[in-house]
Amino acid sequence: MNTLATITFYGAMLLLLGLLAVAIVKRVWLYRLERGYRLAMRVKEYDRAVSFMNQALDFSSATSLYLQNRARAHYEAGDYARAGVDYNRCLAIYQNASLYLERAMVWLAQGLTSEALVDANHAIACSRFWWRCYFVRARVYFALNHYAVALDDLEQAIEYGAAHHPEARSLATEIRKRLTPAAPPDFNPSNINNRKSNI
Repeated sequence: MNTLATITFYGAMLLLLGLLAVAIVKRVWLYRLERGYRLAMRVKEYDRAVSFMNQALDFSSATSLYLQNRARAHYEAGDYARAGVDYNRCLAIYQNASLYLERAMVWLAQGLTSEALVDANHAIACSRFWWRCYFVRARVYFALNHYAVALDDLEQAIEYGAAHHPEARSLATEIRKRLTPAAPPDFNPSNINNRKSNI
């Protein structure tokens, strides 16, 4: 009986060590795939980045992270339809401001401004004090030609931390250009005084 207990104990230990070894190998492999993805994104090899995330999705159950990464690669490659599909699948698993903002940018790139506005509003509901939420919504309002509302959102984004972000500054400049009425080409302020005196 003592021998049976010893064999069972060692058998269980070997099984646990085997499972631990498999988990370690799996984690190392996923780390290499994630590293390859980051490098491919950095050098703008988006097809390779998608390939790394496809392998990670085949190998792991942490699908939300890998779907989001694959969607980013599709977006950067200009494949907005596939990016949208991946973001939809990812948001079915887990919702956060980052996912909503990234999907809003996909909708905006496709010209689907009403869907982009809905996602930007969801992002603000998830994270009220993140400047990027207001910045993306300002871009959506800008695309909708609602310049005053876009400027309000951009000012909110600047208040929450986008003051030194170059995209925020360039968008603010563009919005102010659209809000400021252009003077007629033959405009001369001295002509206004002359006209008043002639009346």
